[in-house]
Amino acid sequence: MVNHNSLWLGFFSILLLAIFSCENNNIVLEEEIQFNSGSWPVGEVLNAYWEIEDLEAVYRWSISVDHSDQFKYQNLYLLVKSQMPGNKSQEKEISLQLANPNTGVWLGKGSASNIIQKIVIQDSIKFENTGEYQFNIEQYSRDSTLQGINSISILLERLPSKK
Repeated sequence: MVNHNSLWLGFFSILLLAIFSCENNNIVLEEEIQFNSGSWPVGEVLNAYWEIEDLEAVYRWSISVDHSDQFKYQNLYLLVKSQMPGNKSQEKEISLQLANPNTGVWLGKGSASNIIQKIVIQDSIKFENTGEYQFNIEQYSRDSTLQGINSISILLERLPSKK
């Protein structure tokens, strides 16, 4: 006689194992900087390095901001410095919209003390050269220390090929 409870338990265990043992092999880079007191001082920089080998691959670059309601602005200004193979460099100011400009309601998910918002910065990126790349991300605001920023992270993921 077959014990159906044992079969279900075995099936459920295998399913959980399959779910939790899968890792996202499409993540090329994931770096985070945490700010101990919930404040981001000028000069604290998120540095990220990675290697590109496949020039046919397409990527997506995202930034996640973890902040509290103590952050007093609707957007966060960042200065992104990129270093590419062949001594090429680029510097760009970007603004991340964290709150609805009309209502002031936070756009991310979470509670008042921990709001997380993932923002796609650039989609469908194709790199021109193989080699080492670098991002340096720093806060670029009128305040020397931004209150209410818990952490910031960068994510570069390889997109599935469209065959």
